[in-house]
Parts: sequence; structure tokens; C-alpha cells
Amino acid sequence: MKYFIFIFTLTFFSLSVFSQDFWEQINNPGAQIYDITVDPQGRIYLATSNINTGGVYRSDDNGETWQHKSNGIPYPYTRAIAFYRDSTLFTSLFSKLYRTYDLGENWQLVYEHFPEATSFDVIRCGFDSIILAGGENSRGMLRSVDNGETWENVLNLSNPDHYEHVEDICFGPGNSIYACTSYTNVWSDEQPKVYRSDDFGKTWIPFFSLATPSAYYSLEIDNNGRLLVGGWSGIYRYDFVLQQWEHIPINTSVRDIIVVPDNRIFLACDQNGAFRGVLLSEDGGDTYSTVINSGLISNHASEFEVTLDGRLLMNQSSKSIYRSNDAIFTDIDSPILVNELLNCFPNPFINYFILKSKVNKPMHVELFNNLGFLMR
Repeated sequence: MKYFIFIFTLTFFSLSVFSQDFWEQINNPGAQIYDITVDPQGRIYLATSNINTGGVYRSDDNGETWQHKSNGIPYPYTRAIAFYRDSTLFTSLFSKLYRTYDLGENWQLVYEHFPEATSFDVIRCGFDSIILAGGENSRGMLRSVDNGETWENVLNLSNPDHYEHVEDICFGPGNSIYACTSYTNVWSDEQPKVYRSDDFGKTWIPFFSLATPSAYYSLEIDNNGRLLVGGWSGIYRYDFVLQQWEHIPINTSVRDIIVVPDNRIFLACDQNGAFRGVLLSEDGGDTYSTVINSGLISNHASEFEVTLDGRLLMNQSSKSIYRSNDAIFTDIDSPILVNELLNCFPNPFINYFILKSKVNKPMHVELFNNLGFLMR
């Protein structure tokens, strides 16, 4: 039995006090930025849109300079980008998906869907080999397990009364994956949902929805293993042990969430007529009372990423990119190489092998067999 709890609080925002501005604006390629990703070597990639200068960009010097990397992509309107493994990335162009094997130097088409207008605005890679692309209508979710060679449609959102659109995808504990949606029209009585898959994304079921108008934009797992859903009116938090939802009301739309191991949580917020910018929780997500907008020219926030040296990147869904002056993740750059011998049985593994980390940041992991050969 599931229970739903509303936590009603009066939220007073306080301005952060730092010896310097929290944010600094970095160079940008001059196009509308829709998505950011960072590879394990620290290269930064942008999916951008502009009739003259849009497409994929890569920075090899932490955002100081940008190189246009759209060879093979016919139009300058990329929407999502994700690093997969090795030198492989994926990006989207409306209803098409492209793949690169050489860090963006050359792209090849791996999926397209016609005639229905579909926009794949989120791509996520996880569980070693699973690639998910979130779209809308009949192509709500595509899934690939063979490096993007073939794609299976695993979530049909087609409905004559509304256009339901996948906003974010999150890989959770165990075999679970979560996806959240919003609507691109408002004339339906149906409400957006959070969907859940317990079989590595093969099938999906509704997991959470409200009877009142809402929209869900972002997903994350906090340090206590709870699911965080950023919505139109704050955070919805699910405790898997208690099997209950909590609503933490905030007068804004939460567009992105990033969880830091020291119990801090940052929210990217943007809503007309409400709070805009970055909010910080220092109590594990019970309250979000600190405003982190110092250094921003305009108070907008849409998306976070983390640089190799542990600093936050923030996209405003505009031409501007900001970076935190200080590292947020301070316990990830250890010069010590950690080797630990694991006794794994049977050998080879029957289904899969999962390595988990409490550090909420991409890491480079190499797995060797007992002969010293690199397995992954």
C-alpha cells in the first residue's frame, strides 16, 4: 500500500554569501544551447540550434574555445547529446538519432522516424549497454542494447487528445529506470506521469501522477536512495522503503537536479512569474532556502553538468553557459589508483555485473580477468 504525504512549509529564500561570485560566465559558440555532456577525459559537448551556427560543439580546454563538430549532420538543429563509452556519443536531430565513434569528428545516422513529427530531447546511457532516447507521441521511448545499431520502441505515448513528451530519464537502483513527462498542449484532462521500468527498460508502467495540473521535468536519486522528481511546483520525493511520496513545495519549476555526496542538492529553476535561478539545499533536500544566483547576468537555469575537476556547468537554455568558481565535488580527484581483487562466480558471469559508487559523478572503471586482460 502506498501513502502520499504533503509537507507544507513556508519557504524563505536567503541569498548566498561567498567571497566571490558563485558563477562565472564562460565562452560559448553563439548558438542556442539545448544540452550538455562531459566525457571521462573532461571534453565538453554541446547540442545547439541556430540556422547559421547550430549543431554539435566540443571543447577540449574546459570551455575556453569551441570546435564545430557536425560532419554528417545535415541540419544545425541538434537537441540532445550523450556520451556512451570509449569515443562514442549520440545526438538527436528532431526525429533522427546520430552516432559518432570518434568524439564527434564524424556522425552517422542510426535511426529516423517518418512521417510523424517527433523530437528526441533526452538521451541517457546506463547499465553498461543500454541507450534510451526519450521522445513523444508513438515514439515515447526508444531502446538500444547493441551500440545503437538497432532501436526498439518501448513506450508508446500516442493519444489523440494530447502530446505527451519525455523530459528526463534516470537509472535507479536494481534494474529500475524512471522517465518523466510533460505535455506540449493543455486541452486534455489527462496528466503527465512518472513511468517506471523494472526490466532494464523493456517495458514501462505509470508510477506517479497527480489529479491536479502538473508537469515533470527532472529526475535524480538522492544520497538516501530516494527518487527525486522535479515538477511544476517543486520536488516530489519517493521513499522506496516506506513506499510513500512527499511533496516539497517550491514556487517554481524544477528543470534539473544535481546531488552532491556531502548532502547538498542543487536545483535549476525557471518558470514565468515565479523564482528563476539556482536553489541549494544543505539538509539533504528537506528545504531549499539558499539562492545561488551571484554572477548570473540573468536569473535563468535549465541544466547542470559536472566538469572533470568537480565544478558545476549550468546551461540557461540560451546562448549562455556558466561554471561555478569553486569545485562542488571535492572528493573525486584522488591521485591514488585503487585496485581491489573481486572473487566473481560463475566465470563468465551469467547475466551482468554491476559496479556501484556513492559518488554522483561519471568515473572511469576498467574490469580485468584473472589473466590480466581488459574485459570492459
